Amino acid sequence: SIGRAHSIMIEQMTKLKQNILHNAMSSFRACTMLLRPGAYENASTIKGIKTFDELRQIAYNTHNEHLLWHVDIDEMLVKFWFKEYIPVTRISERYRSSKSKRSFELLRR
Repeated sequence: SIGRAHSIMIEQMTKLKQNILHNAMSSFRACTMLLRPGAYENASTIKGIKTFDELRQIAYNTHNEHLLWHVDIDEMLVKFWFKEYIPVTRISERYRSSKSKRSFELLRR
């Protein structure tokens, strides 16, 4: 019984550690792309840090909504900073309520 409880606790701690690591990767990638000259153009060369797409896939596979939100916010920040507004709009569409979607569609026309 104690061994099982210990096993469950270790499993939960491992999951939490992975979540923190992935959230930190997302933030670190965004900061690096904004602060290091040339990092945006060569984003795939940031060693040891997963891409936004890889982190988003992990979030989908693990059903981790918090990680998905974190990755989307960080990617929108980077895209907005570099004036890539269409991808920001595409990413943000997941987070609009239906009422604001209708308002946004009127403004688009």
